[in-house]
Amino acid sequence: MRHRLESDVRSGAVLYAESLKANGALPGFAPDEPGEIILDDAVAVFMHTGVEYPLELILRSRKRNDPEKAEYVYRLMKDAPDVEWKLIGTCKRVGGKNIWYMDMQEENPQPSTEGDGLKPAP
Repeated sequence: MRHRLESDVRSGAVLYAESLKANGALPGFAPDEPGEIILDDAVAVFMHTGVEYPLELILRSRKRNDPEKAEYVYRLMKDAPDVEWKLIGTCKRVGGKNIWYMDMQEENPQPSTEGDGLKPAP
C-alpha cells in the first residue's frame, strides 16, 4: 500500500505538469517541445497515515538538444488528496545560476535574475 500511494502521488504530479505543458501553460516550454519532466524529491509517505498534506514537490525538466543545457525547476503544491495540484513557483537555471524566477503565488508574477537558488517558500 505504501509504495502504491507514493507512486500515485508521484505520477499525479508529473501528469499535472505534463498537462500544463500540453496546454502551453508550463513556463519555458511550448506545447509540442520535446523534454522530460522528472520528480526531484522522494515523497514522504508514512506507513499508517499516508501522505502528509499540504504536500510540496519539486519537478525538473530539460529540453532535448538544448545548446544552453538549461534546467527548468517547478514547485508544485497539493493542499489535500482530493484537490488539484497547483504550480506555485518556477525558474530556469543555466550553469547552476537562475536566469529567471517566478513566484506564481504573487498577484503578478515577474521574472527575477537575483540569486542563484529558488526563493524560500512563504
